[in-house]
Amino acid sequence: EMKVNIDGRLDWLWNLMDDDTRFWVSSMISEGREVEDARRVFADSKAKLKVMPIAVTHDGLQSYHEAFQREFYRNRNPKVIEVRSVSLRERGLNNRMERLNQTFRDRNKTQRGLDSRRTAQTMADGVRVAYNFIRPHAALDGKTPAEAAGLSVNSEGNRWEELIRRSVSSRLPVKE
Repeated sequence: EMKVNIDGRLDWLWNLMDDDTRFWVSSMISEGREVEDARRVFADSKAKLKVMPIAVTHDGLQSYHEAFQREFYRNRNPKVIEVRSVSLRERGLNNRMERLNQTFRDRNKTQRGLDSRRTAQTMADGVRVAYNFIRPHAALDGKTPAEAAGLSVNSEGNRWEELIRRSVSSRLPVKE
């Protein structure tokens, strides 16, 4: 989670990413850092994933621990491991997540600010789409996280245009 300035107040952006593919699964804006806020991002991620994660790594915030217990152990699923990675000094495992947060900060710092939680969420979703589908990563041998995760977008031409075309065509009503 990271602080974001929304109309002069600091709210929170929660992010969840797959460590192997660097695919940014979920981004959610909240007013606080409570258990229910952490739980919302876990539930959103679970709804988007086809398979349960092997482990969930976080920075040690107590809200994560309680949310993890409630969300992943609700159905008595002890196969998902919780890894509390507290700091870099202790060889923390959340370096990739911190780098992802910096990617969002780099985009957000050029803006004058976000005026509502709704626009902040829209902006976070847009940055997530660009991160996953548009921007190749050196650590992924020039692939995008989507390509590393097996989600293909035509890499010839304008990727944004292709994503927009697919989005629009998937929402058009089908006439019989």
